[in-house]
Amino acid sequence: MKPHEKIAMDFRDLLSKRGESAYKNLKKFFERQKEDFYEAKILELQARGINRQDSIIKARQGWVSVAKFLIMWWELGAGR
Repeated sequence: MKPHEKIAMDFRDLLSKRGESAYKNLKKFFERQKEDFYEAKILELQARGINRQDSIIKARQGWVSVAKFLIMWWELGAGR
């Protein structure tokens, strides 16, 4: 599963559990998703033999790509 697909699925779960109040917690939700993404991506890159510092940089770059995709997804109305 691609990172943006996992985040979208997690957000749909949050919406189904909390309804409209989920929107009040978006900042916390995305902060947690970002941390989970960083941790998983850094471990994945290190397993491929990339050093820790380069793994951190690549994970941050990867998050920017995921965030851009999520913004487009949201603007198209998929998140509502």
